[in-house]
Amino acid sequence: MTKVFEVKKKVGKVKLPNGVTVEIRIPAVSEAFEVQNAVKEADPGDAINVLEKFYMDLGLSKEHLTFFDGDDYTEFFTFLLGSKKN
Repeated sequence: MTKVFEVKKKVGKVKLPNGVTVEIRIPAVSEAFEVQNAVKEADPGDAINVLEKFYMDLGLSKEHLTFFDGDDYTEFFTFLLGSKKN
């Protein structure tokens, strides 16, 4: 008998201050760690751009990101890594 483990697409939701809830793709751990390393290696002024691109790849738009302040960028990344629970 062969056992098969199926990896399912994981989705999450982001609730914005304007009341809109956006569905996003939850990244694989390896993808999140790649971004974390890219942020560490980026110039301080470019780190936010690395996170912005990552968040847009997950399903947030540029408009959605206008609601994020600097703390939100880092706290959301921590949330995605699973360090923070709802």
